[in-house]
Amino acid sequence: GFGPSFQYGGESSFGGWFQNEQGEMEGIISVERFARLGYVTQVVFDWQGKNENRRNTLGVSMSSFSGYWPYYLMVNYRLGFKLK
Repeated sequence: GFGPSFQYGGESSFGGWFQNEQGEMEGIISVERFARLGYVTQVVFDWQGKNENRRNTLGVSMSSFSGYWPYYLMVNYRLGFKLK
């Protein structure tokens, strides 16, 4: 599968410690907020196990933002059960 993706949120990171003019230690924290468009690609593998009441699915998807491919890489394993 292939389609558009939208991400709204933020990221924060800690850049370390430094000594200010008064001689006290201060931390450097960077916060980035974003609302960005991108795209997502996904490949899904589905197979029947030994038990007929179970179904196995493995999905690998990649989200791309800010010109990076992949920006996020996700792997999902799903186990399904047949209800009688």
